[in-house]
This record gives sequence, C-alpha cells and structure tokens, in this order.
Amino acid sequence: LYPFKKNYLLLGTHKGGKVFNKLTGNFTRVVNGNNQKYFDVIKNSKPTILLGYYNMAIFDTAGSRYDKTIPLPLKYADRIISDKEGDFFLSQARHLIFMSGKFQQKILDYRISALHIDKSGDLWAGTWQNGLFKIKYKFINNKLIINSTQHFLSEENIRSLFEDSKGNIWAGTRY
Repeated sequence: LYPFKKNYLLLGTHKGGKVFNKLTGNFTRVVNGNNQKYFDVIKNSKPTILLGYYNMAIFDTAGSRYDKTIPLPLKYADRIISDKEGDFFLSQARHLIFMSGKFQQKILDYRISALHIDKSGDLWAGTWQNGLFKIKYKFINNKLIINSTQHFLSEENIRSLFEDSKGNIWAGTRY
C-alpha cells in the first residue's frame, strides 16, 4: 500500500497492481504492457518500484503505469526493501541477502516474512518461526559491515512490522 498522489493509493496484489481513488472509492488496474504481475511495493524505493515474480517495475506516478521493467538481481525474491542509499535487502527461500550493484552478501539463514528499515536506518527482519532480528549495518567501500545483531521474540512467527510516530517497532505475529 503506497500513497503516491493526493487521494490515490497504489496497491500490489497477486492479481497485479491497482490504483485506489479515495474520492470515488474505485480501483483501476495499472497499465501493464508486459503482462507481468507485480504484487508488492518495495518500501523506501525512489522512484517507486514494485516487485513481481521475476522482475521489478518502476512505477510512473504521473501516468499511473509501469515505466520500466528491471530483471530481479536474483532468480526469485519474496521480500525486498531498499535503504536510503538505494541498496536492497532481499529474501530468497531461507536466506536474507544484501545487494548493492553487483555486490551480494548473505546475512541470515532464516525464512524472512517481513522487512523494515527504521528511522535510524537499522534493518528489522521478521522470520517464520525464528522471531525478529535488528541489524545495524554500514556499507562502505564495497564492504558490508554488520555492527550488531539483536534477536527478539525468538520462537515467534513474525507476519508484519510497523514503526509508529515515536519510533517504536511493532511486530504482528501469527497467533
């Protein structure tokens, strides 16, 4: 769910992208010339990028359509987030991977179910059955440096992550 213009929201669904007009209450399909399905808006991406099964697409907010298709840097990703530098964290099967240009590094060996980068720039990774991780990191001179990793709620299934206006991180769990 991504607000991109006054009174308009972009939604990524498993049936493709939709735009919701708050004034009329109507949904319209996003113009998609390549017939790919994009189901998730990549948080923090500039310009707005949507994730599909094999590709990413840049969203043209003025025309409410996909402007450019980009192949995924990995064969498959089920979660992806971008930091303020434009680097990506992607989850693939049972791994969390950091990517910057052609640089790739595996960070965690867990099934990732939610990703969030907080206001301080720290990565939060929710997992299926292994809880929540907070990762402080830097990427300098083509090297990922992990300053610290904290583990919370170690046996929980994390479904969603949210940061409130006070900077508190909220984790939605399965039960």
